[in-house]
Amino acid sequence: MRLLLIASLVACGSSKPISEPDPTVVTAPKPSVITSTSPGIELSEVPSTGFDRADGATAQIAVSPSALTIKGKVVLSLTDGQIDAADLQGGALGMIIPRLREHSQELGAMRVMLQLDRRTPYLTLLQILSTLQIARISEVAILARSGPHTMSAPISLLPDAGASGWVRHTVPGTGPSPRVQPAIALTSTELRLFSISGTSGTKDKPALVMTTNPGIDLVQLGRKLAELRKKHSDLGDTALLVLAADSLPIQSVLEVIATVRATPEGTPLYPEILLASGR
Repeated sequence: MRLLLIASLVACGSSKPISEPDPTVVTAPKPSVITSTSPGIELSEVPSTGFDRADGATAQIAVSPSALTIKGKVVLSLTDGQIDAADLQGGALGMIIPRLREHSQELGAMRVMLQLDRRTPYLTLLQILSTLQIARISEVAILARSGPHTMSAPISLLPDAGASGWVRHTVPGTGPSPRVQPAIALTSTELRLFSISGTSGTKDKPALVMTTNPGIDLVQLGRKLAELRKKHSDLGDTALLVLAADSLPIQSVLEVIATVRATPEGTPLYPEILLASGR
């Protein structure tokens, strides 16, 4: 860059002798690969293989421990990432955020990027998704971080606000299902891998049970999912339902999502993620 600057001065007929280089050295800044994060937000850290690269992505909705914003404008004040009952349609049990719905037209896109602090309760995410669904937002992705890179994972909105809607429409009426329809029930103490169809375990008798305290064994989970994918290779069986406890921090849920979507080598497992409340 300095050589280019000196050459330009000579070419333009600068009066300075060639032996006296310009004392001002211009250094071009290296572009950062990390998407700018809204104030007060610490993104979740996830494995790179389970998420898609999203360097330079812009989040339309951001959630810090103290506020929910749309394009940088505060829409709602939060307490430790939780939405107050008074700000929910129907009170404490409500899943729709009226003020977010009112501002949803400002999003200006059918695909919405969410930037969530890693400590955000899972329930807050579900309330946001339920509201976006009512607002006819068809595509949502959650941003996270893997080392120096920003990553994203697309989330499929449920056809109903609660888990029962998805389960009710996918459980076969009679006979075995040709698809596994895998699901994960996640709490602060336990993870259960089972299938809605009953092909590979049930919630009461799961295919895999593991403790989640002090942490989730993502390697073991990944191996079991790879075995399941290999054994039941129906190309249409690409979705997995995550039923997580409402109080879990989003960091724990996104770790599981990354493991579910692909192997460490990048081989797709269950890339379509559906989220519902495990209460």
